[in-house]
Amino acid sequence: DGIYYIKLMVTEPVASAIIGKGGSNMKAMQEMGGIVKISGSGVYFPTSNNRPVCLGGAPHVVGELLQVILDRQAEASAKPPANGPSTDASALNLLVPNCTVSRLIGPGGEVRNEMCMQTGAKLSARDRIPGVLERVVTLSGTPEQIYALAQLVIDKMNLCPTFREGAQTVDY
Repeated sequence: DGIYYIKLMVTEPVASAIIGKGGSNMKAMQEMGGIVKISGSGVYFPTSNNRPVCLGGAPHVVGELLQVILDRQAEASAKPPANGPSTDASALNLLVPNCTVSRLIGPGGEVRNEMCMQTGAKLSARDRIPGVLERVVTLSGTPEQIYALAQLVIDKMNLCPTFREGAQTVDY
């Protein structure tokens, strides 16, 4: 179908900014025509202090929602945290199914190198976590470079049926 998804992890300050007062920001994002899901308070991706977020919708809507997330992340990084880790606006952590990571890297790193050359951003995959079906893939660079690379990654991830089946899971 024509619905694309992307899963990412955000810090608590970014999660709060996504939700907004009384859920107002999240509602506004959903009114853009997309799906926005965020894990419950205190529910983190394994081995992290970051909350999973799922964005879904038509490809252009997912792109618009992702831009909102990057903007919220930039705003949160400009403010020193009251407690907890700071937010880094120069990186975006995606949650990618283990089976899809190889598509993003390609033989000998060819696919990754091509996407990185095209966008100016960097892509790195963390090691597998035992018992977890997804890996953290970090995109780093300027917000514009991250957005451009994320668009390419979204296209590749959504070709994988395994990703589409588990894309909306945010509670671990």
